[in-house]
Amino acid sequence: MSTMRSLTGLAAGLLALSTGARATAQAQLDAPVGQYVSWELDSGALDNASGEPLLLFSTQVQVEEAAWMRLYFAEVTLRGASFVRVTSLLDGATQELDAAAIGAWGNTTAYFNGAAVTLELIAGPRTAGNRVALDRVAVEFSLAGSIAEACGICGGDDRVSSNEDWSGRLMPVGCTASVYTVDSCIVTAGHCSGGSNLVIQFRVPPSNANCTLNQPTIEEQFPITAQQFQSAGVGNDWGVMTTGANNLGQTAFERYGVYRRVAYTPGGVGETGTLWGYGVDGECVKSQTQQTSSGPIVSRGASAYSFSIDLQGGNSGTGLIFDSEIIAIVTHCQVGCPNFGTRSDRPNFVAARAAVCPTQCNPCDVNCDGTVNGFDVEPFVDLLNFVGTKCDACAGDVNGDGFVNGFDIDGLVACLTGG
Repeated sequence: MSTMRSLTGLAAGLLALSTGARATAQAQLDAPVGQYVSWELDSGALDNASGEPLLLFSTQVQVEEAAWMRLYFAEVTLRGASFVRVTSLLDGATQELDAAAIGAWGNTTAYFNGAAVTLELIAGPRTAGNRVALDRVAVEFSLAGSIAEACGICGGDDRVSSNEDWSGRLMPVGCTASVYTVDSCIVTAGHCSGGSNLVIQFRVPPSNANCTLNQPTIEEQFPITAQQFQSAGVGNDWGVMTTGANNLGQTAFERYGVYRRVAYTPGGVGETGTLWGYGVDGECVKSQTQQTSSGPIVSRGASAYSFSIDLQGGNSGTGLIFDSEIIAIVTHCQVGCPNFGTRSDRPNFVAARAAVCPTQCNPCDVNCDGTVNGFDVEPFVDLLNFVGTKCDACAGDVNGDGFVNGFDIDGLVACLTGG
């Protein structure tokens, strides 16, 4: 059994960082959650000679007193239309995974509430050699004591609960990530990246009174499918990821219809910035659920911002928002503040976004700065994403002449849509 939680203030045996370590000048803000329990199980090779799907294997996986559970497969072989089905005994949440879905989820499942699930293998018609084997499960047990920390709070804790659908909880690393394109690409902190089997969750419910997490429904969970990142301290700590579909075959943008653009030329020094993230909290039901806070943006260096906005462990990867755009990625806290984030226009971060999610820049914006000949094209890109090419009226062409304030909007639409 290997622990994954690294918050201070936990009971002895669960501590991975001391209060002294968290109180250093610039501490990372991840908050890993859960632990692994060895669980060996193997269905063996199963055949279905009939012309109908057959349930050939069913078992219960239970870990007493676990708040939630996630299965890790040692091997899965699914022929034809075969699939595995996992169902929570607590709330009935169900996930069905065929061979393609198992691949997208990296031989794991989504997160299920409760201490037990049923695992079933349904073999497709006339298939042979179907098999499912487990080697471990991830669970979380009751926590002891407060998990709030001094690092990151700027005076009193002013965070309040929120529900923005472009901001998600990144598991099991205990971080935050933001959807920034219609392709459901996300940005987060580099030290939250690099691990396998990451999942981003939205519409996260309140946590339990003992500080253990509750998981959202399966429909609100999406696997991470690719990533590029850098974790080299304040000002060079960023991650870019692509996400897969949920159990309904939807991407995050298809399900929620929202995202926050990353700023090409970030500003905001001396102004008010806002965070929406999943930090820990001394009030357990709020811990690692979405909360928002605002405060002054103190400074902007060559590669990093500093700001006095309340946050806690779990806020790593949160987007610092100014003028409705992500101007920095939150990475480090400091006792007494300010806190820190990597600038969105850091060159290697910009290059990674272009490489991992190349549709961020529209084909006419050759400089990838959000403008075409000095004209702000991003609102038109947003409109095209929602309503196709029929956006002249809503884009401001009130006269129907193909121009907006002297700009050839019809030409831009044609360029953006390949017309």
